[in-house]
Amino acid sequence: MPYLDNIPAKRIFNYFLSLIGLDQPPSIVHASSNTEQQQHHVNTTTTSPSSLSAADTWTLQSWVGGLSKTVLCQIVWSCMMEYHDLWPIISSEQQKLLLQDEQKEQEEENIQEITSIEHHAKEIAHRLDALRPSEQFVHAAQVAQEYHQLIRLSSSLQHPLAAAVAIILLIQQSLTAAPEVRQHVYYQAKLGRLAVLEIGNVLKRQVDDPNRITHPSLVAFLRRVAWKEQLQDVCARLERYDTTWEFRHEYDHVVQLAERYPI
Repeated sequence: MPYLDNIPAKRIFNYFLSLIGLDQPPSIVHASSNTEQQQHHVNTTTTSPSSLSAADTWTLQSWVGGLSKTVLCQIVWSCMMEYHDLWPIISSEQQKLLLQDEQKEQEEENIQEITSIEHHAKEIAHRLDALRPSEQFVHAAQVAQEYHQLIRLSSSLQHPLAAAVAIILLIQQSLTAAPEVRQHVYYQAKLGRLAVLEIGNVLKRQVDDPNRITHPSLVAFLRRVAWKEQLQDVCARLERYDTTWEFRHEYDHVVQLAERYPI
């Protein structure tokens, strides 16, 4: 297309980059000055070289639409070799985008795991509802064992807050079980001790940096479930089931650990 010969090659390259959001120039800081000449220099320097007129953009879009992916890759690669000064910008932006995507995917997986664990805990809690109290008590040991395994699974979640919330929510579900089941799970099997110690362990993973950035989706989920309030409620109830434990202060300690987190 002859018209393209009149468009500078670097502007075409930057247009390709703009299609994938990588055309932003680096930030440039200039010393402050009252002279008109330096002000003009700042304005000129911070203007993006990728600016194209409406006619240029329409022409490029029409031309690009008729190219194969192989040809497009060759064009971009050739331009990158010629304008290698732009590569650090592209590489930095790519790494940033990849990190954001990985973090988002990881946090969404954590939320799905938490939800799955909570649903499974609810199913376990009410599995024996149709049985007589004496039969419920007979099978309560199996229920306690399943909750034990579920707590271990929750602790393996990569994000400490996700792991803690998973345990909190599964304990809340277990407390809705029939009285005979709860009696064995918490008086005999002492599930509360395991739960509070595991919550403490996962919260300590990040105790040196509780302000570590988390993805907005996980932050919103934690606020929606009001995890700190639920933790306080769970610990208060579990402590009443465990009045003879030598380390009862652990129920208060995990609540204090949770307060270090800004979420």
